[in-house]
Amino acid sequence: YSIERGFVKEQTVTHRICETDKTVGIIKILEFDATTPDQFKAAIDELKANGAEKLIFDVRYNPGGNLTSICEILDFLVPEGPIIRIRDKDGNEETVDSDESEFNMPMAVLCNGSTASAAELFTSALMDYDKAISVGNVTYGKGSMQTTIPLTDGSGVKLTTKMYFPPFSEGYDGIGITPDIEIDMDESTEGISIYKITDAQDTQLQRAIRYFNEGK
Repeated sequence: YSIERGFVKEQTVTHRICETDKTVGIIKILEFDATTPDQFKAAIDELKANGAEKLIFDVRYNPGGNLTSICEILDFLVPEGPIIRIRDKDGNEETVDSDESEFNMPMAVLCNGSTASAAELFTSALMDYDKAISVGNVTYGKGSMQTTIPLTDGSGVKLTTKMYFPPFSEGYDGIGITPDIEIDMDESTEGISIYKITDAQDTQLQRAIRYFNEGK
């Protein structure tokens, strides 16, 4: 085989119109890396062009990712104010802030026990600003930041160096985030990949749609 070396751009965001409600656009974020913000904004534009009037962000099984990536996405979504509070071992705190522009549309976030780190910040920040309702299960509970210290032999040591917190609410490290609406997936979907479950079978998704339509 002849193989040409090249660059691979990872697709961290997928999107589609909901099968059971054509006014709902679904954006699944697999993780947060350098390419995620552009893919996220492009997904919103395309869904709006295709008739979406409400958005559901699916961060179930999202392990987190890059700080710059999640801050850029939250800056796009939330109004002026803090996005994340970062604290070192001495209690010194720094804040990353959003500008005054914000994205407005009815929104919901789907989360579960494998929603971790930056995906938890995404969930908690939207809750703090009352931008989205959260639906699903209590999240993983990782609110720490790691730094890799290079060693002379080319290896490195990765250490936890700071803790981070949502804009206004308490930290969730070791605790997780309790969603606004707690609901389990139906037992009939146990053992089935979430990528193979239909929208009609997805009880967490359907609960978010019910909230959009009924307000409860």
